Amino acid sequence: MEAISEVGILSVIPIILTLILAFITKDAVLSLVIGCIVGVVIAGFDPARGLSVLFQHALGNADFIWVMMIEVAVGIMIAFYLKAGVVDA
Repeated sequence: MEAISEVGILSVIPIILTLILAFITKDAVLSLVIGCIVGVVIAGFDPARGLSVLFQHALGNADFIWVMMIEVAVGIMIAFYLKAGVVDA
């Protein structure tokens, strides 16, 4: 993870690339995947396995797992509300 802090201003490139691709292609998922792959390459990891290595490091943190659980729970709750028609009311 130390490699990420050493790249400096280059760490902004994946974000800018993702935003530009999202506006051009109108496809957020593809843009995010390409931005993640570019970020992994800039961080110095292998493009094929780098993202999974970063996920393993991130998911090892208990705080991150807690935040992800809350986000998933809120997402499921919103999906239930949409399905039930509560949002339209």
